[in-house]
Amino acid sequence: MAEQSREANYDQDFVEITSEDGRLRSYWDKEADAAFTHLETAKPHWAELTADDRKILEFNQEGELVGVQFLYCSDGITMDDVPEEVREQAVQTARRLGITVREG
Repeated sequence: MAEQSREANYDQDFVEITSEDGRLRSYWDKEADAAFTHLETAKPHWAELTADDRKILEFNQEGELVGVQFLYCSDGITMDDVPEEVREQAVQTARRLGITVREG
């Protein structure tokens, strides 16, 4: 999935990257040490912390995944517990931002 970015200067404190089809939008907040990947049209209704305490999965009212928040990004991130529908976008975004993607 190709990505594009608005004014992609990764030295900035906040960066937004949108998938070419506009379906997924990812954000990186340097100050918060967090990254977010969200389905563009969906609104989160509830969330749960993953077993490793480093990711928050967000779900809509129907229980479908609509986003993932990655915490403590400066330590690197893993894709454990990240559903397939957002995994590719999350990996590509992390790599473009210089965030290490570690194996489980």
